[in-house]
Parts: sequence; C-alpha cells; structure tokens
Amino acid sequence: MTPPAPLTCTTMAILVALLSGCGSPTPTVAPGVTPPAVSSALTPATSPGPASPPPQTATPSSTPTFTPTSTPTPTPPTLTPTPCRVQVLNLYEKLQAGRWVAYTPTHYDPNQGIMPPLEEIRKDLDLLYETGFTGIVTYGANGVLSEVPALAREAGLAVVMGIWMPGDLQETEAAVAAAPYVDGYVVGNEGLFFGRYGLQTLEEAVMELRRKTCLPVTTTEVLSLYYTGEELLRLGDWVFPNAHPYWQGITDPMEAVIWTQDTFDSLKAKAGDLPVVLKEVGLPTAGAPKLSEYQQAEYYARLRESRVDFVYFESFDQPWKAEEGVGPHWGLFQADRSPKVVSGYVVQGFPPFYVYADAGAPQNHCLPSSAAKGAPEGFMGCWQGIEIDQEDQSQPQSGTTSIRITYAHKPECAQQWTGIYWWDPPGSRWCDKPGGFDLTGWTRLTFWARGEKEGQVAEFQVGGLETDNGQACDSLQPARTTYPLQLSTRWTQYSISLYGRDLSRIAGGFVWVTSAEETTIYLDEIRFEWSERR
Repeated sequence: MTPPAPLTCTTMAILVALLSGCGSPTPTVAPGVTPPAVSSALTPATSPGPASPPPQTATPSSTPTFTPTSTPTPTPPTLTPTPCRVQVLNLYEKLQAGRWVAYTPTHYDPNQGIMPPLEEIRKDLDLLYETGFTGIVTYGANGVLSEVPALAREAGLAVVMGIWMPGDLQETEAAVAAAPYVDGYVVGNEGLFFGRYGLQTLEEAVMELRRKTCLPVTTTEVLSLYYTGEELLRLGDWVFPNAHPYWQGITDPMEAVIWTQDTFDSLKAKAGDLPVVLKEVGLPTAGAPKLSEYQQAEYYARLRESRVDFVYFESFDQPWKAEEGVGPHWGLFQADRSPKVVSGYVVQGFPPFYVYADAGAPQNHCLPSSAAKGAPEGFMGCWQGIEIDQEDQSQPQSGTTSIRITYAHKPECAQQWTGIYWWDPPGSRWCDKPGGFDLTGWTRLTFWARGEKEGQVAEFQVGGLETDNGQACDSLQPARTTYPLQLSTRWTQYSISLYGRDLSRIAGGFVWVTSAEETTIYLDEIRFEWSERR
C-alpha cells in the first residue's frame, strides 16, 4: 500500500548513482507529443446526497510516513479551471471491464535508495500480462518509475500513473511527458491522512495535470476521509479510495467480501454520478495470525464474482515495508516473482477451499471437536469407540500433520456403525446455529486416505446435513458419497464430483462412516476444488 518515498533535494543524494540530482535538467518531453483526442465532456461534479458510512471506521496504518527533509516545493500559481474535455468514461469502462493491479516494481527499496533496473521492470510487467491483468496502477513518477507507462504499453497493459508528491515540479513534468502511454492519473496516495501535503496543494496539482494532459485525474485517500467532507468527492474525475478489510480486523474471506461490497455500495451512494473504483483492496498472506495464501485467493475469487469495481493490491511482495508486520506480504507474487495461490485464479476459477490442510492452518474449515458433553461434536453412532488425533505426525501425505482415526466397537453400543461429521459452525449441534459456506463454483471434493492395514473399509460423504428433526440445513441433499471403499496402506487420493449440484450452503463439509468392528485410518488434504473439466 505504500508508494515510493518523495524525492527532494536532500533525499536525491541517496539516488545520485541513478538519477541526475536536484539541480539537473527536468525530463525532456518527447518531441511532437500531442495530447490525445477527446470526444466526451467531463461530467460536472455534483453535491451527492448524504449516505451513511460503513459501520467500521477506516483507520489504515499500512502506509509508512516519509517525512521530507528539505523545504517544501514552491506552490505553483493559482490555476483557472481547465477547458479540456476529459474522457472519463473511456477510462472507467477500462477499469470496469479489465483486471487491474497496483504495481510497485520488484528490486526496489526507497528506504535504501535502490531503484529497479529497466530490465527487471520489463520482467515484472510481462508476468502481470501473462497472468491475465489488463492494466496497472502506479505510485510515483521519479527516476526510472517515469519509464513504467511506456514499458507497460509495450507489454500490452493500460496505465493509471501515480504521482507521489503533488506539486513536485520534476515529478509532474515526468508524468506529463509520459502522457502518450497513460490512460489516467492518480495524484497522491493517503497524503492528506498522513499529513504529507495539504488540500490546496493537492487541488492545484490535480487541476494542473488535467490542464496539461486532458486526461482523467483523481487522488487516493483512506476510506474514512471520504465521509468527513465533500472535497475529495469533488476533486477527482472518479473516486479512487483505499479500502482494506484487513485494517478493520477482518481476515475471513467471506466476511471480507461482505465488508468490501457494503463499503463500495455506501461510497457509490455518496458519490452520486461520479464513478467509484476501489484502488486498493486485499488481504495479506502472512505477518500476523489467521492469514494465508488460500484466504487471499478465496477473497479475490469471491470478490471477482461480485459487483465491486476494484484493483488488486498488490503485484509483488515488498520486503522493505513494515506496516505492523504484514507490509511485506500483500503481493500476488513473492518478491522473487514466484507465484502465490491467487495468481492462478485471476481470470477464472476458485482456489482450494480446505476442510483440513494441516493442524492449526488458518484455511481449515468444519473441523470436529473432541471435547464436549455427551457425544463430541459431529460424532455419530457408536461414538464411544472413536479416538481422533488431528495432529498426527507419523506419516502425513503433505505438510506436517494428518488426521488419525481409530475405532473399536463397544459392546454396550446399540448401533453397529459409527462416523464423524466435519461441520460449520464450530460449537453447533446438528444445525442448531446458522452456518455453512456458499461454495457455488467449486466442482468437486478431494481428499487423501490410507489404512493402517490393507483393505480396511470406510465410506466418505459431503453435504446431506440435517437437524435433529430431519430438516435439511445443507443445500446439497442427499449427501454425495464415495460408497464403501477398501483402503490401501499407501496414500491414495479420492474424489467426489459436485458438478451441477447446489452448493449454495454447505455446512456438512465432510463425513467419515464405517461399520467395521475396528479400524484405523488416516486422512489428509481434504478440500473442495474447481476444475473446468468433469
């Protein structure tokens, strides 16, 4: 979320090996550059009606504050409104129809004055295009960052170019020179919130850039500032806030999507006719509890299916960031460009949705409890004979643990069978509490199983959960089953097809059933998957 640090006469010394210095000539505008032709008029700003903000107040702390050490850049003279006819709708259509991602280069560290080589930027952009992205949003225009729009155009990507410090003459001139490769501009990023510049400086910078380029221009602030006054809504040609569910304490993907949708709807109601696109939304993958790559991937896959217009945040992990431990981990790719789970689901599909991945994994769902009054949660039949260890380390199929289930029939049991339901929510009993997951789009359940001895018999199911009085609480009825299987002592993967089934509410995520007198089996990697093929 943190763009490049501002470059001033003092901080420019850090980059002397790469840049020309404060006293050197400003970037030369390419000869013969003509502002793009335009056809549609800028929609006049209106005074939108009142709207209630989302229940949470955005207080992001994800952007480090960079304090300039030189005197402020002189304020440009007061500008009159631009006579340009700006093609806002063209850009908005691109933002709506395409897949956009916030881009800060790899091999970059503004804290150490390290700028990325052009060849590394090319590799970044080629990878983003191959992943399925159609556009990027940048943060600064100093040094080699001013070359990003031209390189992005070569790679087939549209560009909303960022200016980190409004009013900085050198950065502004570099941004204007890049206009032939730019679809729009975003001036500043959370600078009002962190006090890097004032509203008048921002307004003048937006007006100047629009006048010089005749391209759409806006700014970005933290969400809460859009509810404290009308200035930000009137300032830009579209509304482009940062809105992160993580900074509201939300890490569950489904809850994060609901919060994001509510935030988007609320802001659209407040913005009136102005287009709204959320510039930064996402979940980090590490750096704090309850985070994983699978949660990030699920969040984006579900959000992609919603009506929210948004930009993925962000392209690559940035190790130089701090942000309470999560700063380095927002990327869709690692800092070395190795892929995270989400990178495979940008265009279509859904990432694995786990019932069990590893003991204590944040992406686990529907795990049964082994401690409760009477029958432990989810236990069925002759439950007194069941022992379950969800942290068995003897021979996991993957990761560090698997599930071991041991059963011996008890003579006092009237039932000649037993089993376990893995259900949601934890702490419930046969749907006495609301729960379950909408898994529409996933197409099969897969899991790995093996027996302690060759030929041990077990049956596995998904869905079919009912209340004590027989009312269905799973949309998948009846349960889908493997029918009885004879297990090998070697790990074997099994699958239950869910094509064409109603998965709009799955509370009973997984079931094991046996009528054996005694048995010991192992389970691992229980998950819902998506596939284009049956």
